Amino acid sequence: MDEVVDGICECRKEFHIQSKKTMDAMNKAQASGDKSKMKATQSEILAVTDAKTRCFDDLAKKYPEIDKSEKHQEELMAKADKKCPGPENE
Repeated sequence: MDEVVDGICECRKEFHIQSKKTMDAMNKAQASGDKSKMKATQSEILAVTDAKTRCFDDLAKKYPEIDKSEKHQEELMAKADKKCPGPENE
């Protein structure tokens, strides 16, 4: 179970790093009014979200028992929240 929690933390960590970068880029693009930069940054945001989804999908493939029980998923996420809280939990 610790390996799964570690995997969740890795998915979150990369997502938060990339999200911050893309949101900073979006704020700069919006401030400049450069629509082409805003559009490019929107694409980056989608790519970051897709990467997070793939990361969690890969965990589910590696540990198929995750998908078998919603209660088990909740327990894993609660442990991950304690071990590696995201910005929304800090």
